[in-house]
Amino acid sequence: MALVAPAPPPPRLVVNTLDVGRAFRLESFADYLGLEAGNSRHTVESYLRDLRRFAEHAVAAGTKDPAAVTTVQVREFIYQLKDLGLAPSSIRRQISALRPYSRLLTGEGHADCRGLGARLLLELLAQ
Repeated sequence: MALVAPAPPPPRLVVNTLDVGRAFRLESFADYLGLEAGNSRHTVESYLRDLRRFAEHAVAAGTKDPAAVTTVQVREFIYQLKDLGLAPSSIRRQISALRPYSRLLTGEGHADCRGLGARLLLELLAQ
């Protein structure tokens, strides 16, 4: 009986966080939250962490621009959060970071993301 070597693990997509930050304008969002919206440092850090997780998911799914995020990607992101074992309240908090983010991008003319927060909210409520 011949021994069979175990199959190698599937390749893991490596997302360059610097590129994600640039493409999704995370630094501008941090400035907006802290300076214009007057949020605390803790809130800014939490929202950035949540938004970075979403942006990395979108980039891994092939999206290079926040305006190009699809409803399917939103649904997959929510399922991913559920698979991680996050409580519904934690998932809602992650989604809540996207509302001011979409307003910022739309307001500054970088992308028409008005539907981003609404799509996320609809997907969450449908669960």
